[in-house]
Amino acid sequence: GKIPFVVTTCVNAVMQQTICPDALEVCCRRLNVGADHEPDDIAGFLREARYKFGPEVAARGQASLRGGIIDAWPLTEDWPLRMEFDGSMLASARIFDPVAQRSLTRVNSVLLTPASEWNLIRAGNRAPAGIAGYLPPGSIAVWSDFPEIERHASAYDAMLAETGNSELATAFATVRGEIEKSAGAHVFTSEPDSDDAACRAGAPDR
Repeated sequence: GKIPFVVTTCVNAVMQQTICPDALEVCCRRLNVGADHEPDDIAGFLREARYKFGPEVAARGQASLRGGIIDAWPLTEDWPLRMEFDGSMLASARIFDPVAQRSLTRVNSVLLTPASEWNLIRAGNRAPAGIAGYLPPGSIAVWSDFPEIERHASAYDAMLAETGNSELATAFATVRGEIEKSAGAHVFTSEPDSDDAACRAGAPDR
């Protein structure tokens, strides 16, 4: 079966809007070495995915185009990618060190992901969604030190309002409801003064 995984995060990230899974799939593109991929089309895709083009790639979300070579650094990668084209064919792809400009390893395919979810949402290209849309059925939600979570959520709301970015986040009460609905009965709340490591709230019978 599938290997279970654990995601730990802060309330700020939980409240931030993203794009729904179906839209994310549309916004990604996989390129295979040896297959036909027009360099101009790939560059256009990267611009639409909100990569910032410059003479060289030094940080995530950046890209460059030099003749038949495209460099791109997806947010999901530890190192940038270099794609070399022979006409319309992707001749080679490799991971490289952006400082030394030295190749680290060759790869047979690359996955290009969006460089900015917020910009896609703001441009009206994709409808916003929350983290609950990415949780598989039967997920277990754990809120650790809930009063502190609510305090940070309130502070984050105030900061977004001050900077005019309120539309990029969802109220914590709404997000909490969506997550707990997705998790079903598997919801736990850990309180700092509790003797129990996890005080169960509506947890299933064992």
